[in-house]
Amino acid sequence: MSETAAPAQTEPLPSLALTPVALFAAEGAEARALREALGLNEPLQGPKPIFRGQVGGHEVLLVETGVGKVAAASAVTYAQARFNPRWSLWAGVAGGLNPRLHSLDVLVAHDAVQWD
Repeated sequence: MSETAAPAQTEPLPSLALTPVALFAAEGAEARALREALGLNEPLQGPKPIFRGQVGGHEVLLVETGVGKVAAASAVTYAQARFNPRWSLWAGVAGGLNPRLHSLDVLVAHDAVQWD
């Protein structure tokens, strides 16, 4: 008698609506531009300015981190621990260095340099 193996049980993937996307911006002007463009109008309590909203069926968080690597690290650590985002994206880093770039342009880095 031959037996067939039962299909492997897999855990269901978490709903995208339950796993937020986190956006981070260092400067207030960068965060404000994103907040307005994406309609992230619900302020949340936290050690940094945090706003939440829905974009294309996804919960999106925006964290204004402050400038510098320590501020960035603390904001990302806090967001990861509190919200456990599915994706995390950084917005606004060094955008003023190239005059051809404008607010909300997308620039994908292939390299990074730590200078401080």
